[in-house]
Amino acid sequence: MIKYYLSLLIFYLFLVNVNLAQEGTFSKQYALGSQVRDLVLAEDKLTLACQYVCPLDTLRSISCSTINTFDLAGEILTSILIDSLYPEGDNRLWFDDNTFYFTGHPHHQGSSRPTSLQLFDTSLSLQNTYSIPPFFGGTNLNEGIIGNEDHLYLYGSNYEPESSIRLGYITKLDRHTFEVLWEKQYPSPRRINNFSSLQWTSDSNLVVINQRYNGAGSGSMSDYEIIKLDTAGQVLNQYTFDDSRGTPPRLLSSSTGSIYFPSDYEPGGNPFYRGYIVKMSADFEQIEWSLWLPYDPFTNGRKYEVYDIQETANGDIVACGTAWDATDGTVLDLHGTWNGFIIRISPQGELRWVKVYQLPSYITPQTDYGRYRASILRKIVETPTGGFIAAGDVGYKPLQVQAVGFPAGLERQIWLLSVDSMGCVAGEECQEVMVMDGINATEANIDIGTKWTYEVVLNGVATTYETYEVIGLTTQNDTLAYVIEEGSGGVLDYMYVAGDSIYFWNRQLDAFQLNYDFSATDNYETTWAGQCFSTDMGTAIAVVDSIRQVTLAGNTLDIQYLDVTYSSTYENLPAKIYAGIGNDYRLKLGLGEDCDVSRVITRLRCYEDSENSYNFVGYPCDSSFVVNVNEIDPTEAYTIYPNPSRGEVNIKGLTGERINYTLFDIAGRQVQQGKLYNGQLYIQQPGVYLLVVHGEAVTQSFKLVVLD
Repeated sequence: MIKYYLSLLIFYLFLVNVNLAQEGTFSKQYALGSQVRDLVLAEDKLTLACQYVCPLDTLRSISCSTINTFDLAGEILTSILIDSLYPEGDNRLWFDDNTFYFTGHPHHQGSSRPTSLQLFDTSLSLQNTYSIPPFFGGTNLNEGIIGNEDHLYLYGSNYEPESSIRLGYITKLDRHTFEVLWEKQYPSPRRINNFSSLQWTSDSNLVVINQRYNGAGSGSMSDYEIIKLDTAGQVLNQYTFDDSRGTPPRLLSSSTGSIYFPSDYEPGGNPFYRGYIVKMSADFEQIEWSLWLPYDPFTNGRKYEVYDIQETANGDIVACGTAWDATDGTVLDLHGTWNGFIIRISPQGELRWVKVYQLPSYITPQTDYGRYRASILRKIVETPTGGFIAAGDVGYKPLQVQAVGFPAGLERQIWLLSVDSMGCVAGEECQEVMVMDGINATEANIDIGTKWTYEVVLNGVATTYETYEVIGLTTQNDTLAYVIEEGSGGVLDYMYVAGDSIYFWNRQLDAFQLNYDFSATDNYETTWAGQCFSTDMGTAIAVVDSIRQVTLAGNTLDIQYLDVTYSSTYENLPAKIYAGIGNDYRLKLGLGEDCDVSRVITRLRCYEDSENSYNFVGYPCDSSFVVNVNEIDPTEAYTIYPNPSRGEVNIKGLTGERINYTLFDIAGRQVQQGKLYNGQLYIQQPGVYLLVVHGEAVTQSFKLVVLD
C-alpha cells in the first residue's frame, strides 16, 4: 500500500508542480505533504521536513513524516517517507557536522511514549535511531531540537500522568552517548503550556517562549512567557505579555542580544488584534519598539500571524507567516483569504517592505468559490545571494474542496517561494500584494554577484575595461540597496531594484534617482542632476523611441532606444537599454556625473547574473589593447577633419546610418550629445574636446581642438 501511495504521490507531484519563474526566484508547489514542519539550508541544499498522510488501509489514514532535499532552484533531489513517526513540532530538524537530527513520536504508543531521535547523513540515509523516554512519565509532545558541539536539547510539553495539566519541559542529552543529563519541567499558573523556539542567546545561554492558557471553557485567558535559562536549565530571567492564541509562539534571539517576537496585540499598548513585531532589550527590562504591521481597515482588512523570524546577514529582521487580506474584494466577502507573507524590518523598527503573495484558485466560477487558495509561509532562510527562500503550504478552502472532491490529504501542497532581497519574484509585478500568476513584464534579476563589464577608452587611444559588481546590501537613505563596487578603483555606488525599475544613488541630489523603467513603452520622468555637480537640476523625460529585440545565449532580450531630454539644454540624448540589464554606454543613464575626460566608457562588453551570462562584443570581457587607426579598414573607420577647426567638424565614414556621439570638454563635462545624420558637427565654443562616436561596429574617440 505504501509503495502504491508513493507512486500516486510522484504522479500527482508531476501534475501540481508549478514553476512561475526561472532559476533564481520562483514559486513552486509539490505533493510532498500537507504542512511544513521545518526548513534547513545547508551544503547548498534545502532540506524540508513535512507532515504527510499515510494510508493504513483503503478507508483509514494516519499522519506521518517526509524529509525532502532540493537544490536552490527548487528542484527535488531526494525524498524519503518516515511512516512510523507522528509529525508534531515545528522545529524538528537540526543540522551539524554533516548530520541531520530529526525528532518525532512513534505511532501506536499512548502514555509514556518516547521521543524518537533519528540521525541521517546528507543523502538522507538513516544512520541511527535513539528512543528518549519521558523522564517524568506521562506523555511528551516534542516541539523540536537544538544543539552544540557536545549537547542536544529536546523541548516541548509534557502531560503529567493521569492529568490534563501540561507543562513545558527541556531535556538535555550528551551528544556523543545520547545519555539524558537532565530533564526539567517548569511550573506555570496556567493548565496548558507549550515550549517553542528554543534558541541560543548571544551570551551562550538559552531562551524559549511558552504559550500558556487554561484550556477549553476558560475564556480568553492566555498569555506568553519568554524565559532565559542557563545551560543547567536554571531560570535567569522572564518576561510575560498578554496575547491571544492566534499567533504561534515564536521568537528570535539576535546576534546583538535583543529578543524579537510577534504579538497579536501591542504589549502594554494598542488592544487591536492586527499583528506586531516587538523588540525587547537583552536584559528583558525594556520594550525597545513595537511595529504595527501595515493595515488599512477600508482596503484590505489585514491581520497577521507570524510563523518564523530570522536575522539577516546585515542585521535586518525578516519574518514570514500568513496574513488575512481582502485587497481584491470587500473585507467580508469570500475573495478575502489567508495568504503567505514576508516582511523585512530594520533593527531600529523601520519597515523595509512587506509582500503578500496570493495564489490563484482556478476553480470556477470564482464568484461562487473565491479567487485565491489559502496559504501559509511557515519557515524562511536567507540565501547566499541575499535573497530568501520561504517554505509553507497552500490549500483549497472548504468550498473549493467540495467543488472538486480532492483525494484525502491531497487538497494541500507544500509551497517553496524564492524571492530576491526586496521580496520580488521574477515574472511577477513587484508590489505589496502580488498575485502569483506569472503574468508580468521583464524584470531585472540583479542580486549579489551580478557583474557588468564596460569598455573604457583611456586618453583617446588605450582601450581597456572596468567591471562593476554587486558585492552586498546596505541601508542608504533608509532604503535597502545593493552595494556596487567599481573594480579598478574600488569606488562604491548604490542601487535598488523595484520590480522592473532600477534606481541609482545620486550624490548631488543626495537621493535615489530613477534610471531605468524596463516596462516603459512610451516615456517616463526622472530627475536631472547637472553635469559635474553643476547647479542645473530639474525633471528629465526619457522617451522610448523604439523597442527592438536581440538574441543572445539562446535568450531574446528587448532593447529600448531612448531619447533623454532636459529643457532646451540637452535634447534627444540617445541611450540603448537592454531590458533587465541596463545601459549599453555606461552603468547609469546619462543624467549627470560624467566628469573624467581621460577615461570614457563606450560600450557594455559583458553582463553576468545568477542565471545568465552575455557577451555583447564577441571578444573576451577582460581584453585590453591600443587602437591604431592606421590598422583599421578605412571603409569601416571614422575620421574627422579639419582638426584643429573653427567649430565645423566633418566625420568621414558615415554610410547613412544613425550614429550617436558624445562630446566632453577638457574639464570632463559632457557638453553635447546626440545623433549624427549627415557627417557634420558644429561646436560653438573654442576649446579642447574629446569626441566619442558610437557606431554599430566601431566606437572611436578623437581629441578635437576648436580655435577662436
